[in-house]
Amino acid sequence: MRRPQVMVEALVMEVDATPSNDLGAAWITSMATKDGSSVSVGSSNGIDPNTIAAIGSIAQGGASVGNFAAALLGRTVSIPDPNNPGQFIQVPWIRALVTAAESRQDINIISAPTILTADKKEAEIVVGQNIPVPTSRLQAAAATTDPNNPFQTSQNIARQDVGVTLRVTPQISEGDTVRLNVYQEISQVHSNDSTLGPTTTNRKVENTVYVRDGEAVMIGGILSDNQNETESKVPWLGDIPFLGWAFKGTHSDASKINLFIVLTPRIVRDPDDLQRLTVENRERFRSASAPALDLSDQDKEERAKALQAGVPLPIDPNPVRRELERHDQRYPVEELPALRQEAIDHEKQRSSEIEEMKKKEAAGSYLVQVAHFASAEEAVALLQKLISQGYDGTVFSQSQQGETIHWVQLGPYTNQAKAQAVARDVNASQGLQSLVVIEP
Repeated sequence: MRRPQVMVEALVMEVDATPSNDLGAAWITSMATKDGSSVSVGSSNGIDPNTIAAIGSIAQGGASVGNFAAALLGRTVSIPDPNNPGQFIQVPWIRALVTAAESRQDINIISAPTILTADKKEAEIVVGQNIPVPTSRLQAAAATTDPNNPFQTSQNIARQDVGVTLRVTPQISEGDTVRLNVYQEISQVHSNDSTLGPTTTNRKVENTVYVRDGEAVMIGGILSDNQNETESKVPWLGDIPFLGWAFKGTHSDASKINLFIVLTPRIVRDPDDLQRLTVENRERFRSASAPALDLSDQDKEERAKALQAGVPLPIDPNPVRRELERHDQRYPVEELPALRQEAIDHEKQRSSEIEEMKKKEAAGSYLVQVAHFASAEEAVALLQKLISQGYDGTVFSQSQQGETIHWVQLGPYTNQAKAQAVARDVNASQGLQSLVVIEP
């Protein structure tokens, strides 16, 4: 008999928003001294040379900056030039920089891995990169006598997978319910340091879920919202209403991460189901890749001329488009509506058969007694284990000679052959001595 297969479709959606805002002012005053030098005082503890250069450029109208910035240059004072006696240099009396900047970084990640595997067989798909990660560093005395490089550095490198990993083990139970052992990991490189190596982010889900054929289930989600605000100011002066903004600045940033993971299992019982799912995924890929797979106007014109002349079509230079066309010739998309209707008819027929089977089993009289225990907890634990493997049963308790015995039994079943087959499977998988009994 052909064993059924399971196609698992995963959908990973992540939105990472990181807005930031800067608002404030900084100023500095340069005063001349008797020895020809200058002293700077102001709301900023000295403005770095890059900022001073930026202020000068903005004042001259030649700056090209990404945020809003305004430089205020007031009067200048003359001080003796210590490098050229008898000469004077002009020093701005006040420098100020007013900033109001806002930035926003949004990252949207959508991954949709799909994997097909046989019933009760583990499968794994990995889509990502294998990056180098430094693990250790060693410095030793160099053989050369170079005074600038007295040590020789060596380091060990390990490789690490970064990307999307989906590992799943499906198990089909009665009623088209699929038990999924799922391991889902999403990792990516966040930053890279030449000394410490890369910093990666990691989201991982590992669990077991039950879901009906064709239905979607959310296996995990993360909603996080972090906000940080920083204020720097001159004491007392920064607290003055309105005027205090000339003596302080604020910086705020936030980080919002929304992660959503959904799985959808689809049972594949025959070649028609496999063909339908293959064509559907092929057309989904073609639709998502349409801008890169579209023919140019020149290619369309050449193919139209070849069709009118009755000559073979020219070879498509795009290998992906060429293989899609070859696959379309073998499994044409025009057959997809008929395959879908056939799948709907099979689903209705199977649902009717399942309901009929449930009615017969409800009226059945054959039971499989698996084991008995003096503790109800041990009996329930074994029953839960058997139910997770696709069996249906109960715990039956009865008193014998003043003691209560708890029986784990499966069924009922409509015929003795089915009950004996279940007993053989349980004995082989669990190492038990199951018995088939007839319910009175």
